[in-house]
Amino acid sequence: MKNISIIFSLSLTIFSCSTLTSNSNKVIKAELSSEELEKIENSDFLPVKEIKYQVKLDKFDFAESEDLTFDSLVGESIARVPEKKLEQISKEEDKDPISAIISLCYQGSFEEAELIMDKIYKRYKNHPSYWNQIGTCYYLRDNMRKALLYYNKSRSLSKEYAPSINNLGVIYQQQGLEQKALLAFKKASELSSFSLTPVFNLAQIYLKYGFSRRARTLFQALLRKSPRDNDALAGLATSLLLENKLVKSIETYLSIPDRLRRRANVGLNLSIAFKLAGRLIEAQNTFDNIDKGNLESYAKYYNKVEQYIRGVK
Repeated sequence: MKNISIIFSLSLTIFSCSTLTSNSNKVIKAELSSEELEKIENSDFLPVKEIKYQVKLDKFDFAESEDLTFDSLVGESIARVPEKKLEQISKEEDKDPISAIISLCYQGSFEEAELIMDKIYKRYKNHPSYWNQIGTCYYLRDNMRKALLYYNKSRSLSKEYAPSINNLGVIYQQQGLEQKALLAFKKASELSSFSLTPVFNLAQIYLKYGFSRRARTLFQALLRKSPRDNDALAGLATSLLLENKLVKSIETYLSIPDRLRRRANVGLNLSIAFKLAGRLIEAQNTFDNIDKGNLESYAKYYNKVEQYIRGVK
């Protein structure tokens, strides 16, 4: 589903030194031109010092940015970062190469990202976050087979690495394996009590299948971390709507900025809440203000809500 969050701390593509193996008895010569030989220096043969993985640093360091405090997941999922911020992050390779890589992947600059991946491989090859981000780059390229491969590579380095477990859950859900996705999100949230993305994803699954109270509890937990998180507010409002707590539901929807209430994922349910509460004019106005140019997966739902709001059978 659209709102499921792929995470989190950091992603990539495998770049070990290429070694060919063959059953052939042929001898293959590798010759360098004089120009290439002149470029080789002693430093090229020195071992590269690996950077030790530190859990406490495995997050995006822009999470505390004042303009991003509306999002409780922004420290874990770069997908929640505005485009201008992504462009800035991608230029800070020296400061944080992992963040630079995944920001480039989210911008679709995969070849540029791969150059950095190749450059930092020796230093980061034992970081679960490195391989997790490789998986996410493949995920963004719609190559689910390789995404799964690298998420599992990440887990091979740390079986309890919550980000890659969460991301496996995202792929399971896309494949229609909802039960496996649910278990993955549960496990990821249990392994890291500070990881909010799997909590959000778990709440979304509960909401999808009508477990409104369970979903509400999780959305409320997210909002205690970040009261202005609009996605969590929308989830909470929908949970309250399913429980027929119309006054609280409408109040929560209205705490979301007007520009976001024009989106189908918010406006459609708000218009239903208004109609159920007998506020028919507000229901009609809310529905009419929905941005019809970006319905995407909500097109069928939009038509059903329209029949309900307009009283068409």
